[in-house]
Parts: sequence; C-alpha cells; structure tokens
Amino acid sequence: MAFRKMFALHRTLAVMAVLVTVDFVVRGSDIRNRNSTVEINRLLNLTSMVQCKRNPLGHCKRGTVTYDPWIDYALSTQRFIQMNLPWDQYTVLGTHNSFNNRGDNYGIHDDQLQALLNEYGIDPAYINLAQQEFTMTDTLNFGIRSIQLDAQWCFGKLRLAHAGNYYKRLDSVIRAIEVLTRRHLNVSSRQLGCSPTDRPWSEGAAELGAWVTAHPGDVIAVTINSDPLWDWRHGREVMDPLLEAFGDRILRPAEAWRLATTPGGWPSARDMLRAGRSVLIFGSNNYSTYGGGYVFQYPYTRYPENFARRFSPGPCNRPTIQCCDHYARSMSGFSGESMMIRPFYDGPAEMGVVTPDVLEAMTACNVKLPALDLASPELLRSAVWSWAPGEPALDPRAPGTAVVLSADTGRWRVLPASSLSPAAAQLRPCRAGPRAIPSWAVAA
Repeated sequence: MAFRKMFALHRTLAVMAVLVTVDFVVRGSDIRNRNSTVEINRLLNLTSMVQCKRNPLGHCKRGTVTYDPWIDYALSTQRFIQMNLPWDQYTVLGTHNSFNNRGDNYGIHDDQLQALLNEYGIDPAYINLAQQEFTMTDTLNFGIRSIQLDAQWCFGKLRLAHAGNYYKRLDSVIRAIEVLTRRHLNVSSRQLGCSPTDRPWSEGAAELGAWVTAHPGDVIAVTINSDPLWDWRHGREVMDPLLEAFGDRILRPAEAWRLATTPGGWPSARDMLRAGRSVLIFGSNNYSTYGGGYVFQYPYTRYPENFARRFSPGPCNRPTIQCCDHYARSMSGFSGESMMIRPFYDGPAEMGVVTPDVLEAMTACNVKLPALDLASPELLRSAVWSWAPGEPALDPRAPGTAVVLSADTGRWRVLPASSLSPAAAQLRPCRAGPRAIPSWAVAA
C-alpha cells in the first residue's frame, strides 16, 4: 500500500512539473480551442451535482451515488418499450473507457492538479485524465447499459489501463534493447500510461458480474477494446474472468442467430432474457483473439468515423422518426473524448465530446450507442424522450386515467380521463417518437 501511494505521488509530482513548465511557455497567450474547456467544464459541473458518500479524496464511493427517481423511471420505461425490438434497433446508453474513473482512483489526482493550476490562472479543465467520474457500478445504476474496457498486460498482470498509443521511435529503441540483451521484453509504446496501481482486469470483471447478478432483468453490452500488442497474447486472461463473472448469461453469436426472428438478424432483449442471457460481449480491433465462440465482432460505427464531432443532426430539432433517418437505419454509435493535457493533447478538439445538447440530438436521431465521457445522472436527463418532467403524476395503470402525448413537446403526461375532450378520447396508433415504435395521436 505504501508503494502504491508513493508511486502515485511521484507520478503526480512529475505531471505537475511538466504542466508548470508548460505554463511558462504558454503564459500570456490565449489557450487554443477554449471551447474544449467550456464543454468539459459543463460535464464536470454536472458530475459535481451528485450526492454520494465520498472517500478521503472527495470522490464517490462505489454504489453510493444517488439520483433523481424520475430519470431512473423514464429511462426504465424507454428500455421496457424497446424490449421487443431486435438489438440492432435497440438504443443503449454507454460510457467511453468506463473503467477510467476517479471513483476507482484513476486520473492520478487530475482534479487536484486542476485546482492547483487554477491558482496559476490556467483554466481548470486544462488537464483532465479520468474520462469518468463514477464507478462502473454507479453508472450502471443510473442508466448506462454499455461498458467499454481496455485490456493491457503490464507490470505482470492483465489490467484495466488507459494506454494503447503508438510511438514508432520508442518501439525502435525497445527492439534494439531486445536485440542487444537477447530477451523478449513483451512491452511496447502501447503500454505508456499503464501503471502498477491500475486495477487488475479480473476485479473489473467481478464488479460487472456482481451487478448483472443483482439485476437479472437487464441486458448489458461489454466491449473489449484491445489487440495482441496490448494483452501480449494473454487472451485467456481476458476471457476467463469474464466467463467466471457472467457464466451462462453470455449470449453467444451462434445462439443469437438462432434466437433472432429474422434470419441473419439480432434477437430482442426480451428473447435474450427468456433464454437466460443478459450479457453481450463485443470485441473491437482483433476480436478473434478472445474467441469467436463468445465475442461478437463490434457492430457499431468504428473509429474514426465514430468521433462525436462527426455527428451531424441535420434537420433534427425534436424527436420524430422523420429526422436523421440515416442514423435510425444503422447501428450508429458515437464516442467523445474528454482527456486533455493541453497543449500536448486536446481530446474534445480532436474527437468532440457528448454534451447535454449533443446527447439530446443523438437521442432524437436514434443513434444506437452514444458513448459518454463524464457520464452523470444529470447528463442522462438529456436522453429522456418519454415522460414529461414530474410525470407520471398519476398511476398510468389506475382506472380512469389516460396517458396523453403532448403535441408541443412530444412528452407523455397522465391525466384523469374525465378531463379529456371528446376528440382526445378517440386515439389511433401512429409512427412517432425516436424509436419508430407505436405511440398515440389525437384522431383527426
């Protein structure tokens, strides 16, 4: 434990030294792409609104985040409505690099560095290393259903680590050392960013397995983001913890095609649950490393076409099936990037970031997988398209009540049936809403 604390302190001091040096270089000049800091600050402000039990560093302890019950009810309603849709038409909210969260001590105290740099007059979002604030358990609790994991073999273990960059010159030096020492080091520039304090992969798998066990009525997707130069041929150490955590809840590709109602298509969430399956595992990059018997090839929009800044809502200004048809007809997915070490790297400027207004537009356009950075209950509020705020004010199942679709907002309300006009009592099904599912409109 003392070693871990000392190592984290040394890393923090090293980063501080670099940033103070950079401050002298850029002092007196405007920070480039200031919009990036504005966007990240918006997301950070939303995370700060959360109530939870906090650890000594001020971050939320796992499983303690509280949130507005209305958000939970509205998102639960939307998932329930989609239960009979094939998975390629199902919208699932996800997180980008879900494990890289401050609740699990990732980010090497970047929030404290932000406060220090603020004292120097530098924008507090000048550095942001943790791409999530809350643990995977908490994000799943408040509505996330797609998790992304990075598998890196470093410091003698398979770890959840945010690394994977490629620097040709460094790799050339490593290869030269291998030739001189006649030893294979099993390391490359792709391990830069990995540390011995990063969580073992097996711990993350066990955390997800515990959540799935406690929520048998929910389907989640887990994406393995890796390749052979990340895990160094330790594919078994990738799969074994997942198999142990999820067991027979994993939907296998061969089984999925049998459950699908359309040949070659996807089964619905309801079909999966009836078969006792509640976990889909996707593999990005070289997915076959992890065994095609359990892992689907990643079906959503791929890098770099999935950059959030490439999302173009076009004519969308409200959630209707008529808008953004090109997203509605495909397994569209977009991911932001909140990591910033300016002026060296500016993720929001390069990839974009999913802010509340962007998430609202993606929801309206039926983007199947918005992968969020710095996810929070307040950010997920922008993904609600069903109930109006505060609704249902009455029990929609009670006799004498009616669910009404507002012509102005497209949101649902529950009213006493006696308060409706005769015209409103004559309802007919129509195709409306961002999911292309039956809803109701007043008959002409």
